[in-house]
Amino acid sequence: MKEFENLYESLHIAGYYRGDIFSVDAVKDYLKLTKEFIEKIK
Repeated sequence: MKEFENLYESLHIAGYYRGDIFSVDAVKDYLKLTKEFIEKIK
């Protein structure tokens, strides 16, 4: 659950709502981690 909370806070809250992610590479990294997380829970 902690891994999900970290991804949610980083990508959704910081990236979308607050606009705190300015690097395209950072977004790509977060999306890669999210994809890996989804694969783990399948």
